[in-house]
Amino acid sequence: MPYVQRDGSNNIIGLFANLQPGRAEEFLAEDNAEVIAYQSATTIRIVPTSVLISRFTSNEYADLLQKRVTAITGGNVTLVKQWDTAVARGTVNLNSPATQTFKAALVSANVLTQNRADAIFVV
Repeated sequence: MPYVQRDGSNNIIGLFANLQPGRAEEFLAEDNAEVIAYQSATTIRIVPTSVLISRFTSNEYADLLQKRVTAITGGNVTLVKQWDTAVARGTVNLNSPATQTFKAALVSANVLTQNRADAIFVV
């Protein structure tokens, strides 16, 4: 941890706990100078869990809940665990690798489009 996402100028613009194919494939150690500089410069963006949940439309939230049920009954609890990890504290740190990984998973699972994910996971 973490996998880093870079912009066209090779600056780190995101950190992820897990490999994000096509987005964040480069692994750097947590004590890497670039990682530390990014984390130091990044404004912490925290929202209450209730605010994050309220940003989902009813259909999006129903789809998420259905995917959780399907994941649990199918024995693939990755999406469930990512959701629980992101929102377990009562507040959500939108910069955290766990939250960014969950956001990417929602897009990959077709629960949200990238534009909707960006709109929901913003301060």
